[in-house]
Amino acid sequence: MSDSDEKEKAKLADALRRMAAQASPPKPLEPPVSHRPRTPGPDSGASPRPVPPAPEPAKTRPLAPSRSARPADLTSPEQSDADDDAVIVPAPTPDMFLPKRPAPAPARPSLLQSMFLRRTLIPIMLTAGLMLITLGALWFMTDTTSPFRRPGEWVPFVLIAAGVMLLLLGLVNALHVRHLLQARR
Repeated sequence: MSDSDEKEKAKLADALRRMAAQASPPKPLEPPVSHRPRTPGPDSGASPRPVPPAPEPAKTRPLAPSRSARPADLTSPEQSDADDDAVIVPAPTPDMFLPKRPAPAPARPSLLQSMFLRRTLIPIMLTAGLMLITLGALWFMTDTTSPFRRPGEWVPFVLIAAGVMLLLLGLVNALHVRHLLQARR
């Protein structure tokens, strides 16, 4: 080690000693005197002791601000705490704390009245009606020994009647949906 390094270390050590002599010792964390009980409780056998007053901190000279210090850096901690506590929004009104009722759900039409179901049933009714009429007509074209003829002679008439009813219901439903769609426009 060179002499310049030793001199520099000695200067730093001196500066640290001076700073330690100027700094006040840290305060122990104790509750303030006003919050301590004046007399011991009935359970404790200790006698009341007078509390010494808190030592006043040693007055220290504030450090000089650096050349690059800005005015925002020079604010005191009390001033910055006051700025942090500022409320930007207005206080809530009492009605904001009342419980809110949910908005009632809009009345939905029943499933049988919905346009979706009506539009879905139109092709189903028309197709089923045509199929039942076709099956009823095929009964007359089958052989007399066919298993299709075994249930009786009333089957083709029921199939044809059900087919006609489904065709008519499909057509009426299609016309009604058409009328509803034109009324919406």
